[in-house]
Amino acid sequence: MSQTIERIHLTVAGLTYALAPLESVGDLKRAVVEAVRAGGGFVDLTLDDGQRLSILVASASQIVISAQTVPLDSSHADGERYDQLHLAEPWDGEEDTPFDLI
Repeated sequence: MSQTIERIHLTVAGLTYALAPLESVGDLKRAVVEAVRAGGGFVDLTLDDGQRLSILVASASQIVISAQTVPLDSSHADGERYDQLHLAEPWDGEEDTPFDLI
């Protein structure tokens, strides 16, 4: 049995963001609904590349949350194929990895 990971994407005003693996669909939905009920507010997220993002959510905001379950292996872990990373040398475990280790 292969391991899987849930990849979450958030689309706001036509722009789509890949979220960090630790972001939760349930937590995100609750934060959006809470901001709308409060008359507007910021929802803070972490993107897949580690960047922090704050989105102002109001009753007129158009937000789409999508989730996809993908196999967890070297060709899918970070949304890129491993051979597309163009590594000069094989990874020996001493430096930072070119992909997320879970």
